[in-house]
Amino acid sequence: GKKKKVLSKAAQKTAAKVQLMKLKMKSSGQQSLPELERIFFLVQPPQGSKKSPAGCFISKNWSIGKTIDVLADLTGAVNENNVTTGRKLRIFREDGSELETELE
Repeated sequence: GKKKKVLSKAAQKTAAKVQLMKLKMKSSGQQSLPELERIFFLVQPPQGSKKSPAGCFISKNWSIGKTIDVLADLTGAVNENNVTTGRKLRIFREDGSELETELE
């Protein structure tokens, strides 16, 4: 197999900046949100949805509930969070831990 190239710290920082720049260019969200209020996400749709990951932005001042609702709308994910027996959408960090209360 292919060996993964190990990047220096400086190269990693540059790669992260380029990745963020590309994400910001392609992200969708409410255009009325002030730039300084925006938090950008690469949203992985629910497993089994056959949708591609999508760049989205939301307001840093929104609750987790509103954030989930808006991200579901932006990505076309089925949102049954208001249905008692529905499958609940959640937000997870890349490491698999769940964001439960605040966008930190």
